[in-house]
Amino acid sequence: DTNVASHLKSSNSKSIKETQHWLLFNDIFVHVKKDILKSDVDLSQSQYICDILLIWIKTKHSKATLITPTFTLKFSNKQDWVEAIQSTQQAQIELLNKSRKKYKNNIN
Repeated sequence: DTNVASHLKSSNSKSIKETQHWLLFNDIFVHVKKDILKSDVDLSQSQYICDILLIWIKTKHSKATLITPTFTLKFSNKQDWVEAIQSTQQAQIELLNKSRKKYKNNIN
């Protein structure tokens, strides 16, 4: 995991600066505030996770915005994070395409 200072834009459109921990797995992205992580929290709850294929990333100059259906994170452009998320998304898409082809071949 990587400790990233970011801005979490909540549903009420207020921007809150806070430290977050981000965890990137092959199919999900997990984010949690540093102070919550210190408590006994269930990170499988939907408020902390997002399917990797439901993430959009916008970059502009030295800033990046990570957009999901339920939250938006704005942060200083950490190129390694942007590249890691995009390559994980691409790997997941390729895996899904292989599965579809295998499924189609088994039906025929």
